Amino acid sequence: MQLGNFKMNVLFVFNNPLDAMAGGVERVTVSVMHGLLQYGIQSFYLQDTGTETLFEGKAVDVERFFIDKSIDIVVQQLAYNGVVSRYLSCKAKNIPYIVAWHTAPPTFVKSWRIASTKTFGSVGDEIKRFVRMAFFPIFYWKELKRFHDRWDKIIPRVSKVLLLSESFSPCFQRLLKIPSEKIVAIPNPLSFEKIKDVDLISRKKNEVLIVSRMKEPQKRISLALKIWREVEKSKIAETWTLRVVGEGENLQDYKKLAAKMNLKNVQFMGKQNPRPFYETASMSMMTSSFEGWGLTLTESQQYGVVPLAFDSYASVKDIISDGENGCLIPYGNLEMYAKKVLHLMDDVEMRRKMALNCLDSSSRFKVEMIIPKWRKLLCSF
Repeated sequence: MQLGNFKMNVLFVFNNPLDAMAGGVERVTVSVMHGLLQYGIQSFYLQDTGTETLFEGKAVDVERFFIDKSIDIVVQQLAYNGVVSRYLSCKAKNIPYIVAWHTAPPTFVKSWRIASTKTFGSVGDEIKRFVRMAFFPIFYWKELKRFHDRWDKIIPRVSKVLLLSESFSPCFQRLLKIPSEKIVAIPNPLSFEKIKDVDLISRKKNEVLIVSRMKEPQKRISLALKIWREVEKSKIAETWTLRVVGEGENLQDYKKLAAKMNLKNVQFMGKQNPRPFYETASMSMMTSSFEGWGLTLTESQQYGVVPLAFDSYASVKDIISDGENGCLIPYGNLEMYAKKVLHLMDDVEMRRKMALNCLDSSSRFKVEMIIPKWRKLLCSF
């Protein structure tokens, strides 16, 4: 399908309302939809709950919507057999159907981390954790089953599987038994329109930033607090503050944990626009046990904030070159993580050099660099 004078209409589908402040998938979808307009590609968005479709918050008939909007291609931002996928399988078999996966695929290591992570729940929850660990092969099988349940009914209809990194491709080929040519990888674009100017670096404060959803099994903010406890033991960190931005089911648990640890320089900011915090922070921390991309890393880099992260998922190396534009630490090595934080706190010149590298390297993910990849994909049908 060639653009030329042809007006292409693309439908993006997800199970949540389109709110750029709600999460990474929504934020990326907004950026891509806006970016495609420069190529004359009109985008629409449907919330698909699995039982109904909503357009701008109002329920619509999916078949009528496709006809009225002259939809040419569908991009579904999560693998699930919803209203749209069923319509495409039954009544619109000629429309190209792209399904994206925004996190890491299930692997033995990822599943073990999920199974073994201590929660903030009751004694009963802890018993369940020990059961998961004791019978891990069964837990892992269930994780794989959930993955296949999402894909099995739609994969025969899918035109392309869209990943965030080529590094995930071999695993998807093996799990879904699909050829490599059916897989395409496009990284997430930067969340914000502009990369900050170099002079911002000179105005940075002694602040370390976490921007994250407050959910323990994946984000592991508890590990960040344990790292910070070690950092606070050093005189180097006396003038530094850790600011935690975000909300989620474990926010109160993290506050209690920080109080229990008697952490002095930690501030929980709740749900806020992260931009002002990136403006003043010098470093950022991510302690996730797995991710698909990790938008907070590229957000940090485009604001000259040096990111530190666990080397816990394949695509993190697409973003961070260790020692150049951030730091990578083996997963779970809290001592090494704390030492790297303290080293950057103490070495102003190194921190400045890495911040400059962050600004430079983040240009790889500017919207104007990523949208042509989307255009190429959409025009390939």
